[in-house]
Amino acid sequence: MPKIFVSYRRADLPDLVDRIFDHLSAHFGKHEVFRDIDDVEPSAEFAKKIGDALRECRVIVALIGPNWLAISADGQRGIDKDDDWVRTELSTGLTINLPIVPVTLNRATLPAADTLPNQMRSLIWRQALQLESGRTFSMDVGRLISAVSQYVPEATQASDKTGPSRTWFAAFLSIGKLKIAFSIVAMTLLVSVGTIPVIRDIIPEITRTAKAILNSDDSYAALFTNPRQTEQTVASVQRALCVPSTELGNIGSLTLNLAEIYKQTAGEGQQHTPDPSARLAQTDVVKLLSAGPCPQGYKNYFERKAFPHSIVDSGLISLLNKVDGSSANNIPPNPTESQVRLGVKSAREALGLMPSDPALADQITPDLLQKLENRP
Repeated sequence: MPKIFVSYRRADLPDLVDRIFDHLSAHFGKHEVFRDIDDVEPSAEFAKKIGDALRECRVIVALIGPNWLAISADGQRGIDKDDDWVRTELSTGLTINLPIVPVTLNRATLPAADTLPNQMRSLIWRQALQLESGRTFSMDVGRLISAVSQYVPEATQASDKTGPSRTWFAAFLSIGKLKIAFSIVAMTLLVSVGTIPVIRDIIPEITRTAKAILNSDDSYAALFTNPRQTEQTVASVQRALCVPSTELGNIGSLTLNLAEIYKQTAGEGQQHTPDPSARLAQTDVVKLLSAGPCPQGYKNYFERKAFPHSIVDSGLISLLNKVDGSSANNIPPNPTESQVRLGVKSAREALGLMPSDPALADQITPDLLQKLENRP
């Protein structure tokens, strides 16, 4: 998996972006540099590929041109939209503490904090590099390679020759001509074979494959705002939510409850209204995929965030031991995970916080921790 993730806007100085990508690829190896237009196959789910790439990479190079904050045709800035991929990539990188190297292109400047969404404002604390397309390009890109080398070991030069960075599919995709490409392929088959039945055989098969990739049944729609997710992505998101293996691919009440806990956790510092459907947006999908599967010892996303080392946490145990009328206050020093889980369940009973789903009874959730922290 590539170690360098390049974040950029396709309409923002694309020729300069190509040059930068080619120089990074020539130095580190093309297989070490991820760029969506080259590395996401036509049949792949975009969110899953981006999430996987962010989880595996070691550094993000954020290319910021003069149109990075531009207003789109609908009158909104792209960066203000929840489904903006640049926003998703960088806010996810900041959330999971990935190193980010901002690079301002052709006299563009780093945005002011108050022009960025809240979750992206810490971007301005990073030291930005200036890169020009003119006579200083070689020197500027050399400084970028030096900055990236702090996070990615010097690689042997790529054994594969780095050719043009755009494949034929990427070129069509970038200018919105995918339908034309498909028509050309169909016409080529028609001319070369000379028979209509061949086309009739191929097109239904392509259609069935496309439906399998893009559509899903009602159980998938219960989890995602955009139900166009494959079974593989659904299962990967469930693993990140800490859904037990018995419910993978079968979205039941436990999955929805764990998705709701994730939303409460991801919305830290914001007013949160419980959503019975617990649907997840594409940006949530990327964040969860970049977080990776749930580590052993955790049962929901909040536990992963609140106790990054283990739920056998002295601060938590101290809070549980203060709950009156509960066997939780008998948790011994240096307890096992099972003893902490029993203490959590007992504290819930004493505080009147037993969930409707019994599977959540021994889990640490935002409401429980808030109640424990607010006790005298």
